[in-house]
Amino acid sequence: MNLANLPKLGEAVPARRIYKIIEKISIRNPEFLELAIRITEALYNGHICYRKPHSLNNIRLRLSDLINHLIPAGLQLDLSNLFEATEIAIMRCSRDQYAVRKSILNTSKCIIKPLRGQCSIVDKISNELSKINIARTKDPEQPIVRIEDVNKAIDRVLEFRIKQYNKSLYSMILKTLVFSGLRISELIDLKVSDIDFERDRIFIEISKNGKSRWIGINHELKPTLKDYIVNKRSKTQSNKVFVLEDGRPITLDRIQKIFKQLRKCTKLNNLKPHSLRRLFCTHYAGKGVPLPHLQMALGHSSIAMVMRYCKPDREEVLRQQVNW
Repeated sequence: MNLANLPKLGEAVPARRIYKIIEKISIRNPEFLELAIRITEALYNGHICYRKPHSLNNIRLRLSDLINHLIPAGLQLDLSNLFEATEIAIMRCSRDQYAVRKSILNTSKCIIKPLRGQCSIVDKISNELSKINIARTKDPEQPIVRIEDVNKAIDRVLEFRIKQYNKSLYSMILKTLVFSGLRISELIDLKVSDIDFERDRIFIEISKNGKSRWIGINHELKPTLKDYIVNKRSKTQSNKVFVLEDGRPITLDRIQKIFKQLRKCTKLNNLKPHSLRRLFCTHYAGKGVPLPHLQMALGHSSIAMVMRYCKPDREEVLRQQVNW
């Protein structure tokens, strides 16, 4: 299989990262190369991945888990000990690595899913994997990102020794995430044609769950976003809203590097793209926006999920409680 001949599904995760992982597997564990290619083909063609726009990211995650966790845990080539290797790989992760442990389990399910129904052993392994329950544990004192923190991060951007264009781009990314509640993949795929300033709304063509939706443009976001698109955005043939100075659409890798730099400069270890989505939910819930409205804006399937995103600052609650 030649990945270079396959059409590119999206720009959120560069395909070259997939090539590098497969190349690493062929060097370090050549006997697992065929398995890695089979996983890639199944995910790429949508056989075991229902989120087509995110296929590249799923491939990268599954291959990374295979080489970094399952193979070191003693996975055998015939997959006969897949369940045992999965348990070992999960136990090697610390309790606060919920996302990593969940990803390892999902990788094992992806590996075994195309083989289901072929023999009783495969079905047994699949059933055993489905019974693994990974508990989510979080530090109750985990810092909550606040609006003040975002403003601090924007001020730090203006102090960076980078081009003026990049300062405008980075600041706009922060403001858009905070005041729109977009997922990072939705922000990367956002097109200029999806924004209707006359009706104050943005069309999200494809979200995480594969559904489209409309969201409103917040009055705090509209003037800065319009100014960025009209006056500051690079003149390019690309229809993407967020592009680099040379006209190339911004990628997930670039955004992750931006936030890594911001965390280092601001000392805000919890400043991440998804934490700003949670901030959006918490901030506007505190302003009295009804939860069903937030559910529609965030694109969540239930209000219970919205409640998980609402994380009010403990000290602020204690201060306000005096006047209840």
